[in-house]
Amino acid sequence: MFFFAIHRRTRLSIRLMALALGIISLLLFSLPYISASAASQIKFVGTVLTAPAQPNGIGTWTIQQTIQDGGVLYTVVTDANTQFDNGVPTVGKQVEVRGQLDQSGTVFAERIRPSDGNGQQERDFRGIVVVAPANQIGQWIFQNGQGVTQTITADAYTIFDHGIPVVGQWAETQSTPQQNGTLLAKRIRPDDFETRELVARLSTGVLSSTIASRYDLVPESTLLASGNIYLFTTPDSVEEDRTRQMAADPDVIWAELNFVGRIPTGNPARVFHWGGTDPSGYVNQNAFSQVDLAAGLARYQGQGSIVAVLDTGVDLTHPSLLGHLVSGRDMVADDDIPQDEGDGLGWGHGTHIAGVIAQIAPASQIMPVRVLDSNGRGNTFTLAYAVEWAVNHGANVINLSLGTDADSRVLHEAIDNALLHNVVVVAAAGNDNSNAKRYPVGYAGVIGVTAVDGANVKADFANYGATWVDIAAPGVGITSTIITAQGSGYASWSGTSMATSFVSGAAALARQKFPLANPLTITQVLRATARNIDVLNPAYVGQVGGILDIGAALAATPDVSSTPTPLATPTLSPTALPSFTPPPTPLPGVQQVGKLYLPFVKKQNR
Repeated sequence: MFFFAIHRRTRLSIRLMALALGIISLLLFSLPYISASAASQIKFVGTVLTAPAQPNGIGTWTIQQTIQDGGVLYTVVTDANTQFDNGVPTVGKQVEVRGQLDQSGTVFAERIRPSDGNGQQERDFRGIVVVAPANQIGQWIFQNGQGVTQTITADAYTIFDHGIPVVGQWAETQSTPQQNGTLLAKRIRPDDFETRELVARLSTGVLSSTIASRYDLVPESTLLASGNIYLFTTPDSVEEDRTRQMAADPDVIWAELNFVGRIPTGNPARVFHWGGTDPSGYVNQNAFSQVDLAAGLARYQGQGSIVAVLDTGVDLTHPSLLGHLVSGRDMVADDDIPQDEGDGLGWGHGTHIAGVIAQIAPASQIMPVRVLDSNGRGNTFTLAYAVEWAVNHGANVINLSLGTDADSRVLHEAIDNALLHNVVVVAAAGNDNSNAKRYPVGYAGVIGVTAVDGANVKADFANYGATWVDIAAPGVGITSTIITAQGSGYASWSGTSMATSFVSGAAALARQKFPLANPLTITQVLRATARNIDVLNPAYVGQVGGILDIGAALAATPDVSSTPTPLATPTLSPTALPSFTPPPTPLPGVQQVGKLYLPFVKKQNR
């Protein structure tokens, strides 16, 4: 996951600063909000002693906290905004209450839901659904990226947020331990956004500390100071409620959840094949002839182009990548060593992408930016931050072999900013065999790439779309660099991720030929010179683009005289990569990566 950018070493100072600024801004500017700020967030479990007569539950309640937690008697007020999960409870029921506690001791409830009342600490677990009961009630089995499985029981009181996950989909659970040692699910939801996080763009002059105080948030990080865009964390799991509240605030231009995205490696029939340490299959493969690479390299090799690979990181010590890399950034660990590491299902993905680019544009430089964890999971805030970082550090091509189906404002604005700064953005169409638009590939100006096999037939897993897929490239059985428990080596992998790296490499070559061309011109050159493959794909006419033809693209001489003068792109002075000592091989307890099945996040109907 691309887990951002919260700089752990400065988090405490940020929070202290935010607290101080919040107090000042409340005293000077926010008198209407003093009563709200005097309240504090509260969550407790208790028994309903009295309830309103109205069947909708609106009114005044008396709820006594469980004895083991203190037995405090609370007056609880509910209104039309209070959310009742699984119906309005009756007298005698045990419930969990979440809301604001004011100075008088009254709780203004945001949510009331049934509770098991055992007082046990909730446990979170995130993984792929391996087993799902037919009617959603019963035993679920989840498996995380390290192969650990967890059995969790859902009952009639389990809350299913945003739809019911299906087998093969990533999901998140919140459960409580039972006396018999089992786990009972309080909540199960598709893993489509980060819990307790939201992103907002504030009006000009509005301080993040002011908004944080107003909505009981913590301002964690600034994404884009010029755009006044910030990441906030919320108490407990009220991110959706806070997002709705902030969207109606005139001081907030927009607010959204921090959506989750992943590398698109969907088809479970596609397997990761470890090929050992022999590079012959890497440097000599039919896919290069398929795109007429030799003719292109006879003209240009990518000198002066910097391709940022925003992914799981890159194996910084791989022998085939040495000399191709410039310094990058790890947004997951918050350091300057973007090593492709871990033992999850996505381990090695970024290294594989970088290896293809190194072959397509051998004189270009690759900037590794780690935005995904070893399971290939990240979020839109971190990705947007990384796009901006790559632009500011000299990238002129950005490879995005990842995606989500959430249309994120923060990500869209970061992509638009990159295009404005003359950076070519290339993204994967996804591996769901679907024409449903994904993001960031669906944003205007992004080169959308789908995958074909060696016969130029659309891969059975590859997405397609007439309005957002621009071009096709080889994406079945591509051999490239890899890092696994066996160490640095080579492997074959299939997906639109691999096809995207072919086009990013071609864009680096085209950037050398047309150094002042804007991204639209580069896109037009690649599309206009691609070979038509509609006859080979009669079911997808006009929906997969032509097959990339690098030789033809670099022989083309488009009229770029009317191209707008691009904004100056920051220049990067390549520096030595920070040293990285690889872990012992094989890693303790780590098995060879085998079948990889990492679907796009499936957003359910809301």
